[in-house]
Amino acid sequence: TLVNDSDFISRVFTLTFSCGRQRDHRIYFVFLVYGNKLRKIGQYPSLADFQSAKIGQYRKILGPQYRELSTAVGLFAHGVGIGAFVYLRRVFESLIEEAHQQAKTDSEWSEEDYARSRMNDKVEMLKQHLPEFLVKNKNMYAVLSMGIHELTEEQCKKHFEIVEIGIELILDEKLAEQAKKIKSAQATKNLHEVTSALKHDGSSKVNE
Repeated sequence: TLVNDSDFISRVFTLTFSCGRQRDHRIYFVFLVYGNKLRKIGQYPSLADFQSAKIGQYRKILGPQYRELSTAVGLFAHGVGIGAFVYLRRVFESLIEEAHQQAKTDSEWSEEDYARSRMNDKVEMLKQHLPEFLVKNKNMYAVLSMGIHELTEEQCKKHFEIVEIGIELILDEKLAEQAKKIKSAQATKNLHEVTSALKHDGSSKVNE
């Protein structure tokens, strides 16, 4: 097939895609044509925006440490691997420290033993206060540390999403536990109110 020279004139064009369910939800991709090449040069919302929306549910459960997760995801979205691993490891460490503060109140806790333990041993010591997925996959910390100290930038980018999903699964467990506590507290309150109302109505079977 003959190709006209005009087909290769450098130009910029935008493709717009709309959500099939809500037409006002759109994403824009910007491309540059130069010579016989096509290159994507931008999009809106950005990949970082999409990632931020995905992890927003963890804001309350992480508190101030949410910024570490957000930074990790943002760096990865902009093509940074090792730096993203640094911030993911900080999130992991914050989860361990949170459990550590809880464990310190146990009567048989040994702070001296904890201080001289390696991370895998610390996780074992804290397993009663940590999500099950973290305990079963405590080697995640070794992977994060390897990414910071040994892996290349490209290797970190290649493996980032796998480790990020691991962190998200840990946070999902914490969210589920928090939701369970809230639901249990509300159910207890509601049952107490029902019991009180029935007693007030003179029911003879309330205390059976």
